[in-house]
Amino acid sequence: MKQVAIEILIEKKDLEWWPRLTKNSEKLAWLKLDFDKLKTFDDEDEEETYDPRLYDPSDTLSKLKNRRKKYQQRVEDFRKIYLFLYNLSQFIGFLYVLIVLTIEYAKEGPQFLEKAYPLVQTAFTFCQVLQTLEVIHPMLGYTAGSAFAPFLQVLGRMFMLFGMINAEPRIQSKPAVFYLIYVYCLSEVIRYPYYMLRVYNVDIGLLTWLRYTVWIALYPLGFLNEGIIILRNIPYFEETKKFSLFLPNKWNISFYFPSIMRIYLLLGLFPLLYFAMTHMYHQRVKILGRSQRQKED
Repeated sequence: MKQVAIEILIEKKDLEWWPRLTKNSEKLAWLKLDFDKLKTFDDEDEEETYDPRLYDPSDTLSKLKNRRKKYQQRVEDFRKIYLFLYNLSQFIGFLYVLIVLTIEYAKEGPQFLEKAYPLVQTAFTFCQVLQTLEVIHPMLGYTAGSAFAPFLQVLGRMFMLFGMINAEPRIQSKPAVFYLIYVYCLSEVIRYPYYMLRVYNVDIGLLTWLRYTVWIALYPLGFLNEGIIILRNIPYFEETKKFSLFLPNKWNISFYFPSIMRIYLLLGLFPLLYFAMTHMYHQRVKILGRSQRQKED
């Protein structure tokens, strides 16, 4: 005899699990479950089914966009905080060196020039090495512009610091070293506060004007002192043979560092000064010209 049954498909009003099929907890003899079709919580975890009432494509896309915006905002917040702290730390470091040099020179006068560099060597070297990050910032998109200009500036300063000043103790007592560090610090205590405030789009007119004006005097003074230091170092490097390579050697090449120093003074110093001055001139026209137009508008 064939069994007769009635199958009823009931659509739920709310997508929730039913604790039972009936309102009351009593069992009904004529009502049974088909366990082959029964789904539980475990079955739902193992096999997810698509229900248009649960998944709205437009809603999912909107959530993804919001999540992406939040992630981008977190990245931007981190970038701003990092750049602000970096510029702040550099400002404090160079300001410290500048204050120490100024106070000690005011106390002792010209006699202080001979012992100025050892007094600030550690702090100045730390700040100078930290500047290598400025070459990486444009590559990571943290700052606008090309990495070429900061690369040249950092490379030149590293050469002067480690290749000229730290490599030859006798040059450290020369007045040109004091003046060079002083010029570097004067430039940086203006540059870093400007960049620090620009991270949050804060523009102080006087600071902006100083940032794009004082270089007109400081850049030539800096290059002049660099040239003097290199020139005064040539006899020392001829005596010590430091950084020079002579035959015979396993590479079968020779390299005479004092000759490179002379070539740089003759062919490299003024072109680099021209490049730096031209770069800053274009920046000055761009920034100060834009500020002037905004005032007129």
